[in-house]
Amino acid sequence: MSNETFKRMAGKSPLSFAIIIPTIKEFDVIVPTIKGALAEFILINASRPSGRVPAKEEKRDNQTLTSQIIEVAIGEHFHKVGFFCSTQMGNAFSAAITGYVISEYSPSMIISAGIAGGLNPLKTKLGDVIIPFEVRYLGYDKVGDYLNYEKEKKHTQALEKITMFQENDFYMRFKQKSANFFDTDGSAYLALKDYLSELKLESTELQESVTNSLNKNEIEYSDHDCKIFRGDKTAIFSWEKVLDSRKFAEGISGKNATLFDDCPAVDMESYGFLQTINILPKGKRPDALIVRGISDYVGLKHVTDNLDYKWRNHAMRNVGYTISEIIRKRSK
Repeated sequence: MSNETFKRMAGKSPLSFAIIIPTIKEFDVIVPTIKGALAEFILINASRPSGRVPAKEEKRDNQTLTSQIIEVAIGEHFHKVGFFCSTQMGNAFSAAITGYVISEYSPSMIISAGIAGGLNPLKTKLGDVIIPFEVRYLGYDKVGDYLNYEKEKKHTQALEKITMFQENDFYMRFKQKSANFFDTDGSAYLALKDYLSELKLESTELQESVTNSLNKNEIEYSDHDCKIFRGDKTAIFSWEKVLDSRKFAEGISGKNATLFDDCPAVDMESYGFLQTINILPKGKRPDALIVRGISDYVGLKHVTDNLDYKWRNHAMRNVGYTISEIIRKRSK
């Protein structure tokens, strides 16, 4: 590749793909996995014989933005692929970095990548990948003193998608919202069937250790090869906290009959990401996808985190393999 060609591509031209990753731990596994899977396509600058492109860190108002951009050639097409990490979890940070990347780099496709907690061990295996069509969000709508609980409860009985929790001398009120890819043109999501038809995810024989541990916790668990959950009935639950209470999860799902239907996982970034995409005017929205790997189970993180095998890394690698396959197939 000539230096002239590299200079032409190295400017701040629009990205073909932008991948947003919440934390640096996820960044440090997902990015090398994608680059490894695309190694034969990565263009090497003559000034960097090793092909290594260092990550760039920028400090902004006590926040660190980590980014890395690579160039790839697949077939006769050249693409710039950018990786971005705000090093912060949560829907607010997710929305902020999504807006920044779109405004600064105008990507053709933007992907929110990371890990998620499994809501049901009977349906998902550690390492499975979720590509949701819908995101369901439960936000704190109101917090009040217990003296007003009965009055507030009576008032909200007629309202849809409202959950009330009473705890000692105060109550919390939650409101359910949702966003989906019907609000975008949905073409990227519809193409997944062709993109991922031949992809085989990384599986492991160490699932037996998970089975034994979950059985001790009275959770039946059946082994299967890692797979991808997608389709117009696949959803993800997204909110602002680490959810590690089965009791709480069962409580909010019981009072919101549709909250966890077809919803195998929970994260803290998908709602902010998708709402930022959907707020853009039509014609200015990039194609968008959410890709999450199941790294642990809600209420059972103490089980999976204490196992010898690094399940979070396993889930992150499968996210990386999935995204690299999307990049490869979309580029043809």
